[in-house]
Amino acid sequence: MNTCTNCGNEIALFDAKLKIKGGIICAACENKLLQSLGYHIPPTISEKFKLNSMPLSTVKDKVDNFVLPTFDPDIARQDEEDIPEPVKFSSERAIKVDGIEADFVSQKLMLRPSILSKKRLMNFYDITSYRPYVQGKEVTKHHGVARALTGGVLFGGAGAIVGAVTGGKRYSEVSSVGVNVYLADGQSVEFSFIDSKTKADSWVAQGAQKRVEELSVLLDRIIDASRNQQSVSDNIGGSSDTSVADEIKQYKELLDSEIITQDEFDKKKAQLLDL
Repeated sequence: MNTCTNCGNEIALFDAKLKIKGGIICAACENKLLQSLGYHIPPTISEKFKLNSMPLSTVKDKVDNFVLPTFDPDIARQDEEDIPEPVKFSSERAIKVDGIEADFVSQKLMLRPSILSKKRLMNFYDITSYRPYVQGKEVTKHHGVARALTGGVLFGGAGAIVGAVTGGKRYSEVSSVGVNVYLADGQSVEFSFIDSKTKADSWVAQGAQKRVEELSVLLDRIIDASRNQQSVSDNIGGSSDTSVADEIKQYKELLDSEIITQDEFDKKKAQLLDL
């Protein structure tokens, strides 16, 4: 039976022990030594090599003066309070349009393009752009201005979206109508509203047109909100008063639009002003 060179306690044959310069130490002394040195438990190969060549005087000093850190619940609680709790997604206050639930307070959205797909919780900034599309049997070409289809930037509102989608074309029959949404990770999500032939003046086609318009308007708002939030973040470190004022103004607009409640606005304002 061996004896710990540091504390003198007996070490059974199969007990854990560590070899040091001039002897061995027991598992209890080893744990104190490792913690006092900030080493891994168990030690890495390089750490163990250093321990094997460590003199007893150094081991004894480290072990004898080791104090186990104590847990102070008051300090831990204070540290937790200093960390602002992130605003969670709320389906109750979210705006819902065709597979997208957008919460403008948390700047998060729930994405579900079809019944068969799984719901995905995402941030507003995960959506970078979108493109409405339509395919069908063209009957007449109009020579008006055909507006470009780029993620919500050139759309002036719901009334302008139809012209943007068709590119100035008119159809007697449509076979495919929907919206492709492009994500920051390079993937895309398709919202398909028509996938078979139907008359362009049918209630099905008119319903699809309305759904494209509503979804495009919501996507515009999501992209704009994301850009405004990014602009606020970029201003941090510059004029903080201006950035806070801008952010409060954004939430006031959400309040005026009845997207958030007065209570939610007051809480967010107090948080921004550190009240």
